[in-house]
Amino acid sequence: MRRLIGLYTVIAVIIASAGSFAPMRQSDWSQWLGPHRDGVTQESSGYPKGWPPKVLWRAKVGYGISSPLIVRDRVYTVGWSKNNGDRVMCLNAATGKTIWSQSYPSPPYTRKGAAHPDTYKGVMATPAFDLASGMLYTLSCDGLLCCWNTNHGGKRRWSVSLSDKYHIQDVKPEFNGFVPSPLLYGRWVIIEAGAAEGNLLAFDKRTGALQWVSASKDAMGVGSPTVMKVDGVPCVAAITRQSFLVVRMDKGHLGDTLLEYPWPSHYAENSPSPVVDGNRVFITMCESSGRRTALLSIGLELPGHVRVDYTTTDFFTCTSTAVLFQGYLYFLSGRRLQCVDMVSGKVMWSSPKIFVENSGFGSEVGNLLVTGDSKLLIWDGDRGGDLVLADASPTAPYHELARIKGIIPTGTCYPMVALGGGRIVCRNDVGDIVCLSVVVR
Repeated sequence: MRRLIGLYTVIAVIIASAGSFAPMRQSDWSQWLGPHRDGVTQESSGYPKGWPPKVLWRAKVGYGISSPLIVRDRVYTVGWSKNNGDRVMCLNAATGKTIWSQSYPSPPYTRKGAAHPDTYKGVMATPAFDLASGMLYTLSCDGLLCCWNTNHGGKRRWSVSLSDKYHIQDVKPEFNGFVPSPLLYGRWVIIEAGAAEGNLLAFDKRTGALQWVSASKDAMGVGSPTVMKVDGVPCVAAITRQSFLVVRMDKGHLGDTLLEYPWPSHYAENSPSPVVDGNRVFITMCESSGRRTALLSIGLELPGHVRVDYTTTDFFTCTSTAVLFQGYLYFLSGRRLQCVDMVSGKVMWSSPKIFVENSGFGSEVGNLLVTGDSKLLIWDGDRGGDLVLADASPTAPYHELARIKGIIPTGTCYPMVALGGGRIVCRNDVGDIVCLSVVVR
């Protein structure tokens, strides 16, 4: 009888668990910059037998520079259209068929500053997928934060209009909306909102109730916040309109400012997200008023909690975030790809001028990630949409392994390339999306 009861218990647990979300895989591209929010994945590039990758499907998903996600056998993406407003989509990763979609009314630009209505229309922020619960968090260009239950057809669980409820300061005009992507940490979803109540707002992931705000009240930047630990203390690192900000998240200090390092942007073009390695943070900026890069060490015992390890104008990125891999930074800068020793600031190599540039002062278009087999997967494209594979090696010159031309020949390819489950997903700002397979055939 005990054995039967035990068997029935196991069966009941299996049945009860059938509707819940499966555990995280290392290859799930579930948020901005991938599994660990750093642009690095354990997923293989599939090279050489999986190259050139096979095109599985193409689709139109609406305007925006929000990056796609790959979670198990699903692709999640958001886009804006005149008829539907914002549309949140769950697509079959193998076929591109829509499994479910949810829409809500939304303007093409935020009410907080549509100064350039011909650019960057639609959703700006990349969603965040909670692998423990199956909840998907999206943020519209006008500041509507939503939680969607992907286990139940994408049913909306809760939403908060940041622009209605909080005093949001004017956003960067050229981007026309909320750009920083939601950050999941513990029981919170953290948003860089640039509100008068606090630059960072933390909400309960389950209910949407406000939990804490940052003491810093600076306007929002363009790069996305990330988690760092400073001498064991959990913190959020963020780029605001005027500074590099570190905010504490430990008990008794929620929202307290640990550091505000001056990092002003005249044109609010501080786009790259901070790159964290332990107590060190790499920040960079390129805009028409100037360009600069710094490596900072953050510590509770340091004077002012910061030590400037170096500053330089010798290398920089403009719109894409550098990826740190085995102590070396890889990034697009203008028409080149560069590799830099993060600690020393030594430039290990620069590629020839082989990538697309979208302005005369060196602003790159595109981004990259590092794969588990030490390859650079580069999404390069303004009016080109080239997919490039190269070696991630600091000791040898730039070595391009493959280049697939014209994957998406129109639009601007600012959205981050995603890799997961043997598939590559790319999209552009006008809503063209393509999924390719690198699985050995």
